[in-house]
Amino acid sequence: MIAGDTTDWNGFFKADLVPDVLDCVQEAWGQLAAPAKADGEVTISLKLYVQLVGVKNRNKLPFRFGLEVLEVDLDSVAVAGRKDIVVFPRGTDREEIYLALEAKRLNVQRPSGFATLAPEYVSEGILRYVEGKYAGAVQHGVMLGYVMDGNVPNAVASVDAIVRSRWKDLCMSSASGLSISSARPATTTIKESRHTRKTDKLEFRIHHTFLTVAKRRRPKAKGKRGNRK
Repeated sequence: MIAGDTTDWNGFFKADLVPDVLDCVQEAWGQLAAPAKADGEVTISLKLYVQLVGVKNRNKLPFRFGLEVLEVDLDSVAVAGRKDIVVFPRGTDREEIYLALEAKRLNVQRPSGFATLAPEYVSEGILRYVEGKYAGAVQHGVMLGYVMDGNVPNAVASVDAIVRSRWKDLCMSSASGLSISSARPATTTIKESRHTRKTDKLEFRIHHTFLTVAKRRRPKAKGKRGNRK
């Protein structure tokens, strides 16, 4: 059993829990029926949650998932937010010890036109971690980017551009943007960003997992014309 103050959990998250959770997400997503283009984040996260529980149980992983868990400010006795999916590790009964999976849609086609939603991904997702609204007692968090049109490289580039432009707001040491994942460096759809939160002055790592909702359409190959005699 792991005990002690929250700093004792840093190595556990980095070495064990985070990679396992990221693998679990990838496996669960691969088994998930393709969400509809009109599905919102709540609907997609619910479908993913069901698959995550199945994958976790089959692999006998040492944590449990929670869905739409409220974040409560114990000092002000007020609801500070609602986390999409939460991972509670085995071995502690402390409510503040968890790994949050915050989900946002990207590359959405609206009646008014195409929207990357990268600014919202940053301001309504990443910033909640940086400001300590989520995961205030631990040093890791996960962002799930549901790429609605399937164009993951474009979604990654859009998010990266916003992160670079707002690096000071995001408490980063430089405009480095998204980097290769330290947890799963071989997986190109998983990125990482590092921040120094004002709340504790400790490094906080966000693991960005980009998930394809719709497969990208490939242009139809033109048929070869036969030689005329």
